[in-house]
Amino acid sequence: MTDSNSTVEPSVNTETVAPAENTTAVENTTEVTTEVSHAEKPTFTRKQLAQIVSKQKQEAAESVRKEYEQKLSSLKAEATNGQETAKNIAKEEALKTYQQMLAYSIQTKLNADTEAALNKGREKYDDFDSQVDALNLDNPGSIGLKQFVMETPNAADVFYELGKNPIKYAQLMAVGSNEKVIRKMLKQFSDSITSNEKAAAKTKVPSPINQNSSSTVNIGGGESTISDLRKSSLARC
Repeated sequence: MTDSNSTVEPSVNTETVAPAENTTAVENTTEVTTEVSHAEKPTFTRKQLAQIVSKQKQEAAESVRKEYEQKLSSLKAEATNGQETAKNIAKEEALKTYQQMLAYSIQTKLNADTEAALNKGREKYDDFDSQVDALNLDNPGSIGLKQFVMETPNAADVFYELGKNPIKYAQLMAVGSNEKVIRKMLKQFSDSITSNEKAAAKTKVPSPINQNSSSTVNIGGGESTISDLRKSSLARC
């Protein structure tokens, strides 16, 4: 018998039951990680990277150009309207800001047009970037060169020619700020490139087929053989 005054302590299970692991999820995660780690990283050639960077530059330049053209239009209206200018900013300040914005817009357009010309050059010449890099076109001091070269009808070819021929580039730089002489020299370079390309194209034209060439079918006379008949049929095709 159990004593009614004795205390019975409840039995407590002290073992900790670990939650079941989702082994399937772990395995799937491992497989995905393995696949990602073994996935090939995309590789690009220098030409492809240059085209990607150039495209991004063009898009950014075009976006900035549009934004500033809108502001430019607003400032121009303020600068030409004395009453509106007096209410917002001084007329002189508006004109100054307008001129600065106009110069920036022109520069932005020049950069965008230059990038477009460089892209054409990359498509035409495999070593275009390696040759044109010598011109250091990203340098602010090259603005004048870009402006004059972009006036030529084949700007990409002229950039390539100047980069490939340091002597011609040095001759152009020696002219200094004489715009008339610079334009004349660049026109000569441009015309020379065009003439050389036309001459090269003529040498590649295949000679015409002689339509009056005599047939070799049944030269020996006599009855036509099966071979002669086959040749005659092919000649008529």
